[in-house]
Amino acid sequence: MSFLLPEDIIVWMSGIIFVLGLVTFLIGIIVLLSKIMMNKDIKQITAHTSALARKGITEGVSGLVGNASSLMDVLHQMVKTSAGVGLYLTSIGAIMMAGGYFLIQSNF
Repeated sequence: MSFLLPEDIIVWMSGIIFVLGLVTFLIGIIVLLSKIMMNKDIKQITAHTSALARKGITEGVSGLVGNASSLMDVLHQMVKTSAGVGLYLTSIGAIMMAGGYFLIQSNF
């Protein structure tokens, strides 16, 4: 029967915190990279929406213009949100990795 000493528990905790921080950091990087990849598609959708809005203005269709502008606003908010989530996950992951590292360093 083996018992864990308090030092062993701290080592395991700090290792787990570091690994969870690494996973969180990598997920944040993936979210930021997917935002960059998705940016091409969003630009294409925005270009089509702008063309749709211009067509609505020339033909005098006000509802079409309102819907196109709201679609552009939603796309803009979506880009902002994904960047914020990626940045948040990356920073939390870095803080967790630093915490796990300093927890190990303080005990040895």
